[in-house]
Amino acid sequence: RSQEESPALALKKLEKFLANVRNNHYKKAVKTTCLPARVAPPHSAGAKTGSPRTVWFIRHGARLDVSDPEWLKTAGRRHDTPLSPEGVIEAQDVGRRLVREKIDHIFSSPFLRAVETAHRCAEALGLPIKIENGLAECFFTKWFPYCPDFIPTLELIQQFPKVDGSYVSVEYPVYPETNEEMMARTKR
Repeated sequence: RSQEESPALALKKLEKFLANVRNNHYKKAVKTTCLPARVAPPHSAGAKTGSPRTVWFIRHGARLDVSDPEWLKTAGRRHDTPLSPEGVIEAQDVGRRLVREKIDHIFSSPFLRAVETAHRCAEALGLPIKIENGLAECFFTKWFPYCPDFIPTLELIQQFPKVDGSYVSVEYPVYPETNEEMMARTKR
């Protein structure tokens, strides 16, 4: 954002961008996109007030189910797609790009493709990954005919040692979920 732009305006622009992403208006243009947004700091104990923070939103890399539809035939968790080989390279590229930035925390959706992407960034940055269930996509019944389950945290830690097993998620999506419910949880 420009120096003259208020945090409220920056957030409004970010919400519009994310709405377009959800509505598939950007399709390939947002694949593994780094989107910086300057936002006001949270008003919590220990937080410095008055100084903005930069929040980077990183979309996961390319999914295996898109590059290899045969994967779905043997998938144990059809909704929890891993990255394709191309997606792994994209995630590594993003990690290398973010090394130039001051990054304090990495939060990830519990979906495998998001954790894999975050892990590649965490390796490059030397930071742990906090699995935040509230960052999961909307649990629409048209996308998920049943409540999605995720790889348990202990298993994630075995696969991705950068996952912080002590972090406790702040939000938990409900199933089924409406767009309004998803918007409310992502604002908290």
